[in-house]
Amino acid sequence: MQLIMKRLPKAYYSFGLSLLATFIPAVLFVAYDVVLPVWVYLICAIVAVTSCRKGLYWDKRIAQARQGGKAEDQVGRLLERLPGDWKREHSVYFDKFGDVDFVVTSPHGRVFVIDVKSHDGIVSCATGKVCVLDRKTFEGSDSEFVYKAKQQAELISLSRSAVSVEAMLVFTRADLPDRVNVVDGVTIVSSATLLDFLRHNSKPIKARSNVPHIDADARNAVVKILGNLPEDWIWRQQNSMSDYATPDFLVISPEGRGSVINVKTKFGRIRRRIGTHVEVTMDELLRHTRRHAATTRGHCELSWVNGVVVRYDADSPIKEQFVENVHIVRPHELARLLENTLEG
Repeated sequence: MQLIMKRLPKAYYSFGLSLLATFIPAVLFVAYDVVLPVWVYLICAIVAVTSCRKGLYWDKRIAQARQGGKAEDQVGRLLERLPGDWKREHSVYFDKFGDVDFVVTSPHGRVFVIDVKSHDGIVSCATGKVCVLDRKTFEGSDSEFVYKAKQQAELISLSRSAVSVEAMLVFTRADLPDRVNVVDGVTIVSSATLLDFLRHNSKPIKARSNVPHIDADARNAVVKILGNLPEDWIWRQQNSMSDYATPDFLVISPEGRGSVINVKTKFGRIRRRIGTHVEVTMDELLRHTRRHAATTRGHCELSWVNGVVVRYDADSPIKEQFVENVHIVRPHELARLLENTLEG
């Protein structure tokens, strides 16, 4: 409904402008015998045709929104059948991105981010993308469904520090080749098989081991520093320091500028493959911090994002450095760096 209400004024404006451009010259001529220059009639005709086409475009988008709303209602009624210990959220809104159709959290803590699609046709996953084919001609073009679903899942993961997040596409009208399809990490199911999939996949991926106590000390030190930032600043503690899927911390200023922060400790992090404590090189941390900054800027739609590495290892008596577009600071220098870089 919210999407429909946003599009209705645009449709009304376009159709109204088209009518005005058509009838004002006609009324002037019929009622008052006013003959306007030819170029005025030409401009009015162009405005009328262009505005009418825009109005038809928005009218089509409104019809799509209504159809999508019905599909979301259908999926919402299905999710109500889940047991009471499941958490269901509808239309989770993000600034500059829009809303996520559904976020469902299982009793075991696994999060499912569901993007509902009301397209009719046959879903093809043969090209490594999701393509909805026409039932008669079997023609269609690759869509951005998978990219959008992954983006939504990453937004939920960033905003909630959720470890186990599943991106899903749910089709309410289209035919799927299999009951469960996976494309580039996104699970694709029909509404008919949605509940079965959720029930059978409610447990999160096996948790990874925690890092040594020094990492908890480092994290607490950074949390204490960030807690003293101005109240209108936003900061988030990300996933556990067990791999490089996300940065350790994300800080956003009121001006829409951000910093991703990773912490370098004496004992390093756990390498997922070998599961042992190893020293993480500074080159590795710089590389991942640059990647975090680039991906965070796109996902959160921030105007500017920089990378910061906080050195908490006792054997590094260094001053602030700037290496390969990443700031390297000690904990006591962090607050000053954030205020200087994010308030600009």
